[in-house]
Formats: sequence, structure tokens, C-alpha cells
Amino acid sequence: MILAHGGRADFRGKNGGVYCLLSHLNLALNAGISFVTFRMWNLRIMGSFFTELYLAARSFDTLALIHFEFAPNFPPAMLHLTNSTQPLRASELFVFEDITIKVEHQGLGKSSTHRLTQGAISNKGWTILATAKPITRAVGDNAGNFQLDFQLNPKENPLKLQAPHGLLGQSWDGDDIAVSGRTDNLTQMKQMGAKVGEFFEVTTRAQAEGAIEGVGDDYLVLSPFSSKFKFSRFENTGAQPRNITLLSGFKQHADYKAPQSPESAGTTGIDAIYKNE
Repeated sequence: MILAHGGRADFRGKNGGVYCLLSHLNLALNAGISFVTFRMWNLRIMGSFFTELYLAARSFDTLALIHFEFAPNFPPAMLHLTNSTQPLRASELFVFEDITIKVEHQGLGKSSTHRLTQGAISNKGWTILATAKPITRAVGDNAGNFQLDFQLNPKENPLKLQAPHGLLGQSWDGDDIAVSGRTDNLTQMKQMGAKVGEFFEVTTRAQAEGAIEGVGDDYLVLSPFSSKFKFSRFENTGAQPRNITLLSGFKQHADYKAPQSPESAGTTGIDAIYKNE
């Protein structure tokens, strides 16, 4: 995960778990985790990826609620409205009061004629981009599957409404301090891994310790579109930013060269593992 102000951490999660990435007024962005085994160099890595997007968005105009799901391994993308459920066709722009959603398709992947490649979401406060990328060197049932990379950008200072939360959202805390948490280091993992045939078998462990309030399980939601978890900000609670003095992660002022804009946060999949080596 790449956090606002440039901090970073790795997050394994639980297989099949759905976690809140961003919770803010009238918006809950959740993502599903899948455990995936893949090969890299002489390593066989039991890792995890975000593979599904679940959105609950409420209009600022009428407070009407919509749900949107985007899972590149299980197309099509689906919109769930008050009285209907419908697929979102390729390049079709869905507009619902102050909420817009668009999905792009590309003919990639296993046996499907079209594979989802990108979902774009916008409301009054945020733009969210979810990009499907192949899980390189995945083995077994996951060979040929896709993971999702997320990029979140606030349209204005999100603290004007109330402090956002979620695994990513909490990092917009208004202090310009990058907080980095635990990451998985492949070199260290290899030293502890067991060699099976020509590969060392290793398992990722980091749960973003030090970079997030509480623990990873605090961000689990009970159903994919739920806005409720320990730090929910979906309702107008007047919540204040987190207190980073209570976080144990490495802290650095955000004026150093960050991997992306300090105003952005997101997740990266397999390419981030190379950079972490």
C-alpha cells in the first residue's frame, strides 16, 4: 500500500476477507483479498492481492444509495440500485446524481471474450481508479487471474467534511508526515523459507503494522457493501484525524521524493514486490 504523504506498508489480510480501504462521508470503498501462490526468481511465494472492488456510495443530493462491484476475474461489473441490478457495459458512463462510474474492457485473459481492465468512480469528494493487472507467474488455479491496483485522489481537502478512515483513507490526516509500516522483505523471507525442489517456499506476513490504527481485522466488513467497521466515517460523525504519535511506524516529512503524489494513496500488486527487494 502506498499511503498519502508517501508512506507505505504491506497488507496480507485474510483469504476471502473484505476490507475497507476508504471510509468517508457517504462513501465506503471496500476490497476483497485473495491468497495467491506465485513464483519469482527462485522463490515460491504464498502471497495475497486485492482482487475485487465493492463500493457503497450515497448521493449528497438525495441520500439515495447505490452499490457497485468490479471483479476482473468474474465479469461483468454490476450496479445495484434501489429497485434493480444491472451490468455496466463497456465504456458506458453511469451517472447517478453526483456519482459517476465507468468501466473499460479489453480482450485479455482466459476464455472470456472481454476482461475488465479499469473501473473509474467519482463523487463530490473523490476520484477512484481501479486497474486490473495480470498476476505475473501465478500458479495453480490462479494462473491467468488479475489483481486490482487502486488509486485514490481527493478533489479537495477531505478534512473539510471530516477525517476519512480505512486502510488507506486514514493517511489523509493533515500533518504532511509519511508513516510507513511493516513490509515483507524477500531476502529475509528466503532465509527463513524451506527449499522444496528448486524453489524456496515463503509466505508473506505483514499486516501494515505501525502504519494503521488498530489491527488489520479492525478493517474487515461483514458483507461486501457494508459501510460498518470499527473506524467507519460513512455517517457525519465529525471525526478528527488519527493521532500519529500513537503509531509505531517510521515517520518522515512528506517533502522527500515519494513514489506518487502526496495527495494520492493506493495499492500496488506484484510490481511493488520488486521494489521492496
